Amino acid sequence: MSLADEMCVLSGECIGIAPIGHHEPVGAPSWNLGSEFLGSPANEAEFIHKIMGKLAEYKQVDVTRVFGVGMSNGAGLAHDLAVRTNIFLGIGAYTTALIHGRELPGENRNVSIFQVMGMKDEVVPYKGGPGLIGHNFMSAEKSVALWGKHNGCSSKPNFPTASNVDRRIEYTGCSDSTRVLHFGIAEGGHDIPSELDGQDTLKANWKFFKYL
Repeated sequence: MSLADEMCVLSGECIGIAPIGHHEPVGAPSWNLGSEFLGSPANEAEFIHKIMGKLAEYKQVDVTRVFGVGMSNGAGLAHDLAVRTNIFLGIGAYTTALIHGRELPGENRNVSIFQVMGMKDEVVPYKGGPGLIGHNFMSAEKSVALWGKHNGCSSKPNFPTASNVDRRIEYTGCSDSTRVLHFGIAEGGHDIPSELDGQDTLKANWKFFKYL
């Protein structure tokens, strides 16, 4: 079950759509974010736009309230689509930060960010730098700082405490009622914690989305 499907099953308040990259250069279906796709010309943004066009044909689907959620390569796609398109109101990005070379353009609409990173991740380093499959990642905290700047948030982030979370960073005072929230898990690797702030992680993520 995909993260989107699981989130919607848990909440009972959304529709989960789970597209899958068709090529497997690293042993699993992968999105075209650069090095792991070995020069594929696949246009992921165009593909997702076509999906949204099809979904818009259904009256029960509100295509003005769309959120992206993913882990690892899927989180990279969520970040990338948030950078390159105006599809999402918010994204949930697990175990992946922004990639150098795919920085934020100033003209895109503001997007709320819910980012979760393990501080002992050996695939996508929390402090940034080369990842396991060749991407050069920004640090987790620089990634959310850039989103905070893009969204016109207050220049200084807040560091509220939270149960079972070792580092929580929140940018407030953002334009268009957006939010930027980061969770750093000190003992976390390339995985998703079962809980954040005393509640199921995906339920916490949906609550973040729901009130945008």
